[in-house]
Amino acid sequence: MYSIKDFEPQRLSKLIDKNQLSYDLFLAQSGVITLENNEQFIRIESTNPIPIFNGVLETTINPNDPDTLIRDMLDSLESRKDGFCWKVWSSSCPKNLGEILVSQGLKVSSENPGMAADLACHEFPPQSLEKLTVKQVSTEEGLEDWVITLFEGFQLSHELRPIYKKILMDAGFKNPVKSYLGLYDGQPVATASCFYSDGVVGVYWVSTIPSFRGKGIGRNMMNVILKDAFNDGYKVAILQSSNKGFGMYKKIGFSQYCTNIRYEWKR
Repeated sequence: MYSIKDFEPQRLSKLIDKNQLSYDLFLAQSGVITLENNEQFIRIESTNPIPIFNGVLETTINPNDPDTLIRDMLDSLESRKDGFCWKVWSSSCPKNLGEILVSQGLKVSSENPGMAADLACHEFPPQSLEKLTVKQVSTEEGLEDWVITLFEGFQLSHELRPIYKKILMDAGFKNPVKSYLGLYDGQPVATASCFYSDGVVGVYWVSTIPSFRGKGIGRNMMNVILKDAFNDGYKVAILQSSNKGFGMYKKIGFSQYCTNIRYEWKR
């Protein structure tokens, strides 16, 4: 497996992008998502009108003539959808893709730091919360409990829950995914998931329900899942941070190497 010392920062940012795109494509295998892939674009579409489930996941266009291809794709999306998203990674081509999208009427919807940590140098302190138990999901029933807890942790709107539940249940809990449920005094209160791809472990869906925040549950969850990944031979962990989680990830050894941006268009 890779060590973080094997990479210059620019190569590491591309590896972060690659794991996250691989996870997007893994989730896109769900029956509610249609995936289209060609040399220039990777595109998803669903019957759900929410922009995040419709749009472009990856762009690789010759920088000498990007405008026509991008405009053609935008025309296609606008003719079929009332809203869509377009993800721009640090490795997307052309490099000024974000500027082109803004000039065509798209707006920034989210900006998330891409971060990585060297697990070979990471300290794994013992569990510090006696009432917290972290369990790996191993059954369909456990996966459903995990999904329900995730919805509460992210305070996901009820409009989004049915399609997210279908996608996450379809993804399952077996290789290359490991999902973890945190129980505090027996009550499900926290989630995290690992996606193993491209020689690194990607960390996703880290959440704690609002009434249990501030106890250190998230940090304890991270220590458990990162130790598991290290014991499985993985030396590099990556994640895409929210603004709220950025400080915690910095404290436990993650550093930012890139910023991934999602643009949206709505009629």
